[in-house]
Amino acid sequence: MRLLHCHLENIRRHWLLDIDFSPGLTLISGANESGKSSLVEAMHRGLFLKATASGSLVEALRSNLFPGHPLIELSFEAKGAIWSLSKRFSGQSGSVRLDGTGQEVPLSGSAAEELLAKLLGVDEIVGSRQAARVLPSRWAHLWVLQGLAGQNLLDQGPQHYDLNGLMQQLEQRAEVSLQSPLDQKVSTELEALVEATFTSRGVRRNSLLWQCQQQRERAEDALKTAELQRDSFESTSAELDQLEHELDLLTSDRKPALKKRRFELQTQQEQTRQDEAALLLYRQQLEPLQLRKKQLQSVLHANHQIHNEFLLCQKNLEDGSEQQTLLKHNLSETKKQIETTQQKLDDLDQQRSDWELRGLHMRRLEELTQLRFQRESLQRQHNEQQRLRNQSQTLQIQLEALPDLGVANLQHLRDCYDQVKGCAIRIETMASEFNLERADQPVLVDGFPLKEGETKRLISSFTVNVGEGVRFHVNPGQGTGIEELKRDHERHLLKYTDTLKAWQVNSLEEAEQKINHRNQLSQQLNLINEQLNGCQDGHDGNISLSLQKKQLENRQHELEKEMTSEPELSRLDDSLLSNDGSFNQPLDLETIRIELKRCRQNYRSISESIKAIKLQLQQLHREEYEQDKNLQKLTLSLEVLSAKQIERKEHRKSLLTEHGPEPDIEEKLLKLNQSLTHLGQKVSDLEQQLGNQTLQAIKSALAELDAQEKRLQEHLQVLSGQRGALRERCEGLGSLEPYAALEEARVNFNQAKLEEREQLMLAHAQQRLLKSFQQAQAELSNRYTTPLRQAICSYLQPLLGNENDGCHLNFDPHDGFRELGLRRDGQNVQFRDLSGGMKEQLNGALRLSIADALKGGHDDCLPILFDDAFTNTDPDRIESVLRMMTQAVKRGLQVIVLSCDPTPYETIADKTIYLPSP
Repeated sequence: MRLLHCHLENIRRHWLLDIDFSPGLTLISGANESGKSSLVEAMHRGLFLKATASGSLVEALRSNLFPGHPLIELSFEAKGAIWSLSKRFSGQSGSVRLDGTGQEVPLSGSAAEELLAKLLGVDEIVGSRQAARVLPSRWAHLWVLQGLAGQNLLDQGPQHYDLNGLMQQLEQRAEVSLQSPLDQKVSTELEALVEATFTSRGVRRNSLLWQCQQQRERAEDALKTAELQRDSFESTSAELDQLEHELDLLTSDRKPALKKRRFELQTQQEQTRQDEAALLLYRQQLEPLQLRKKQLQSVLHANHQIHNEFLLCQKNLEDGSEQQTLLKHNLSETKKQIETTQQKLDDLDQQRSDWELRGLHMRRLEELTQLRFQRESLQRQHNEQQRLRNQSQTLQIQLEALPDLGVANLQHLRDCYDQVKGCAIRIETMASEFNLERADQPVLVDGFPLKEGETKRLISSFTVNVGEGVRFHVNPGQGTGIEELKRDHERHLLKYTDTLKAWQVNSLEEAEQKINHRNQLSQQLNLINEQLNGCQDGHDGNISLSLQKKQLENRQHELEKEMTSEPELSRLDDSLLSNDGSFNQPLDLETIRIELKRCRQNYRSISESIKAIKLQLQQLHREEYEQDKNLQKLTLSLEVLSAKQIERKEHRKSLLTEHGPEPDIEEKLLKLNQSLTHLGQKVSDLEQQLGNQTLQAIKSALAELDAQEKRLQEHLQVLSGQRGALRERCEGLGSLEPYAALEEARVNFNQAKLEEREQLMLAHAQQRLLKSFQQAQAELSNRYTTPLRQAICSYLQPLLGNENDGCHLNFDPHDGFRELGLRRDGQNVQFRDLSGGMKEQLNGALRLSIADALKGGHDDCLPILFDDAFTNTDPDRIESVLRMMTQAVKRGLQVIVLSCDPTPYETIADKTIYLPSP
């Protein structure tokens, strides 16, 4: 399988993202929060999560920036065809579409999910319920997600990698068959025997061991029942004896005592009834006297209270009148302060308006001055542009007068010169020097005599005569190529001369000087053009300087017209105006700004004062409102007190009319107290005589005595019934012979327990035999690890350094591969003891080796992805990691690397994709 293209919409921060993957190594780079992990998770869930899934895993894909449901489209090669997958995650309405080359109709729904599962080599595409549990283990051996690079893949269990497919591929590479048919038959039968007895949760139902356990449990229950029956017989006999004793005790002692107590209570009841009748008569005489006493006391108390309230109202009225006068005076003073403060506020507001008007005119004057400066600046720019244009025209004329040789033509001229010079040097090196040191005969060179000590240098062949009898011919350069060199020299010299004439120069040095001079003029012209463009860029786009100047003049006339037409202009300082009402110009800009600053300061100062006075005025209004409110409240209170005083006066008058003056009421109270004291003494004597033995208490005691006799009779009846039941139960239990039944149940229990033990020992023996057989298989199955370990070592060798070092791992038929680590200097180092960087590198080599082994079942290619998987790897070892990835690509794997720092991977990447910064 090979990934080709990915298209995302509305995935977290990605509104729209398209990525084409290289068949080799694809590098995807981006800063933190640029969406690299979002891309990985979207592709992973698009491949392995149903489109109708919901929950946190789908919600995590949704974008908080863009509306719409997440859409994921993937193109990939699998099973000899190119497939296009499209999934939109929208809950129950989610859609999926799978289309492949050579397929007439695209698949959708569950049919598409089933075919996708077959293409990916998984059992099924998971839904919402399985997503949290199953999804993290899908392609965990191929895709290294961010933050998981340092975790041991093998410790997470076989469900995190394709153990069955890996075993199948590795068995094909093993040297010999790992399991014989007999071994497989024995293993199958042992597993069947163990599975017939045990399950993962315990003993299998309906197995022989289970039946023995059930029989033992039934025998144990029967034994417990027999023991209970024996214990019940013994306890029932003891209970019957105790019940007989209790019945004798109740009949002989308790009944006579209750009869004696009844007679005593009835005698006491009669005497108490007579005393209570007399006490009731005296209490009836006390009640009207006490009621009359309370009435007279309440009248006397009301009279005193009304009098006190009348005096209090009188005092409150006097105090309230004084307070009312004071409040009226304060309210009048507050109103005067409000009027004064309001007038002060109006004056300050007028001053602020004057300063605001002055500031407005000063700002306009400042703008007029700035407009004048801008006009002068525009004029200077115009002059500067005109000067630069004149210089540009002059340089252009000088530049056009010089020949445009160009770099290529100059190089051609240099080549011609070098060829001429080279031929001359070669001819010069082939020249012959003839020196006559001493001669006793005449020596002629080419017919010309040569004197002693004379030297001749000749570059062509020549003839030497010595006397009349010696003559020899000399060819320089061994007589070969000299003439051809002369012809080449003449040809190159003619070409060089023609080139100089064509460019109107006399030498190469003169051509170089003219080209240098032309380059200098071009640079000067470019510099002037840049300055000219800079002057043009200083104003608004394509607007000309004259047009800008015209706009500034129009704005100046508008401001002058506004300033002279203001009716409030007369309020300004006369120093700013001329005799005809116009502004004195030009004014110094700094002076204007100082005056404008003074206007702003005064405006702010007055504004602060106005703000403070407004707060003061608000406070005075609040005080006025509170004083007026208190005055109204006090007036109302005085009216209420006056009405209350009148009411108390009338009430006291009516009491005196009805009951008389206070001395008469006090005399009546004295007589009532004497009568009440006499009757109270009689009531106290009777109550003391009765004490606590009231008639009601005696009645309660008699009622309790009746209840006790009734309970005693009922208890006797119950005990009689229990005695009959216990006798009947003892007879029934005795007929069952409980001691003999207990002995029989104990024998049956021991027999069932022995059978269970024998069956359990047999089952454990089968388990142990299976375990021993599996251990033997595991020792033989270690050959599974050989090709995988060799593959890991081939990737790790650049990192290990020592060729004797390598990795180690073990294999278990049920738990798969485990105990991954390194072997260094003859010692095994466990995975947990490695450094963070070495864990990442070993994990990377393991995943590359697994993918390399599994690719045979996936069209000889699998995509392996690293999402920031080597963050703890130091720069020196990252080169070895790059060689690992390059080696994986050469073996046919597709590698995808996502990293914040793309620099180390750019040298080996077949394609680099840069995600936009967040």
